[in-house]
Amino acid sequence: MSATMQESELNDDGRSRLANVASVLPPRYRHALYSELTGLDLQIQQCKDWAKAGTPGSWLYITGPSGNGKTHLAAVTAKYYAVHGKTTTPEWSFLWANSAEILYARHDYVNKPGRSDHDYLSRYYRPDLLLLDDLGSERKTDYDILGLYCILNYRWDYMKTTIITGNLSIGQIAGVLDIRIADRILRASTVVTIEAKSHALGGE
Repeated sequence: MSATMQESELNDDGRSRLANVASVLPPRYRHALYSELTGLDLQIQQCKDWAKAGTPGSWLYITGPSGNGKTHLAAVTAKYYAVHGKTTTPEWSFLWANSAEILYARHDYVNKPGRSDHDYLSRYYRPDLLLLDDLGSERKTDYDILGLYCILNYRWDYMKTTIITGNLSIGQIAGVLDIRIADRILRASTVVTIEAKSHALGGE
């Protein structure tokens, strides 16, 4: 069963997109449902409304304290978007990425002969939908912040749909990371805020 409806009710494109998202999500969230989240009716509806609106290049930023279900909500919304969003490309693509893991792996990648920073970062430029989890958990060096900026600025310029989760408010992003990153998120995103903790079964 999908996040929203029985697979038998979907057309071929819908089933293909849903299977694509589910195959990329970590196993913990592959079969996650909105119904497993309690006390988040408003936030769930905000996420559904964002997905169904399908504004080209729109972003969704889900923010709040650790352990409150942000990642769970984002994962289910990615599946919901795959079914209900306005996905127009024939070979629609999705990628899940943890912010800290992106930058940790980047250091190893570029230190090997014949590999460039651009080649590494471009894998996060291309997907039609990118879910960037846990923004703000990464190291805060200028090199790391520049990598994040390059990814998000490209996706802003080329109107790539993006879901982001993080513990930081927009104002905190400007202070802790970079004002340019905060600006891109503020201008592109529907912001969904979760105040309380421990809404998801099994934590985040």
